[in-house]
Amino acid sequence: MLSEYSLMNLVAVFLAAIVAVFLRKRRRILRIIKLSLLAPALSFPWLYFGINQKAWAHGDAGPVFMSVPINELVLAFLMTFVNGGVLLLCHRSILEEARRRTEAKNSSTEKRQDDPISLRRREL
Repeated sequence: MLSEYSLMNLVAVFLAAIVAVFLRKRRRILRIIKLSLLAPALSFPWLYFGINQKAWAHGDAGPVFMSVPINELVLAFLMTFVNGGVLLLCHRSILEEARRRTEAKNSSTEKRQDDPISLRRREL
């Protein structure tokens, strides 16, 4: 039987795979992986001191490294990958929408400049 952490990690792997499919490009995926590798490194001291000071306890968390469950570090990595990928996808769509608006605005400005009636108005 799977532990709760293992089950959460399987769900997180599924979500990360979906995000990786939407990211499509290898460069974007590598960028998010680099970012996601920081999450376990940053959360490790917090987890270590929290567990050793008895601030919280884990049930059957599986294998541990210096009293910190490895499954929790894996979950931190995977969920950071999912969140970073979603943010990158949203940011990309926002930038594309802004670019489309700018192009539409520029093309309408060019049309007005070529219009002979608008040229006469400017001369007056």
